[in-house]
Amino acid sequence: LTKRCALLIPGSSLKMAIKRWPAPSYGEIARRLHEAGIMPALLGGTEDRDAIQTIKETCPNAEDLSGKTTLYDIPALARAAAVAVGNDTGPMHMAALTGCPTVAIFSTKSFPDKAAPRGDHVSLLIEENLVNLAVDPVWQAIRRNWRGQTDA
Repeated sequence: LTKRCALLIPGSSLKMAIKRWPAPSYGEIARRLHEAGIMPALLGGTEDRDAIQTIKETCPNAEDLSGKTTLYDIPALARAAAVAVGNDTGPMHMAALTGCPTVAIFSTKSFPDKAAPRGDHVSLLIEENLVNLAVDPVWQAIRRNWRGQTDA
């Protein structure tokens, strides 16, 4: 990626769909990031296609990296990213381990006390039912944590 970017990781195991913040909410975050001059980069696999398509409908300028990266690419992408935002899923945990500013979105059913990433660079947002997590608190967490603050 040649532009300043934010990693959006909207997937999780399809067996645990309760771990997924709704794709339209990620779409709104992608739109806001783009307006702030940060390229939303969407990570995921084939099982995340529907979510990524929904995000792209709201923010056509988002860079769709789904199916174009491997787990080995995630650390390099995260080290270069302004922020990573994601559900309780392996790629989001990998991004957090690099020290990338991270906004981790967890359902209480994901056992965040045990499973959430830790560190000063991590903002953890927990909601029993992720449908009830509004976009504004996520956006505020992103703004507090992204690298290279702007006035956006």
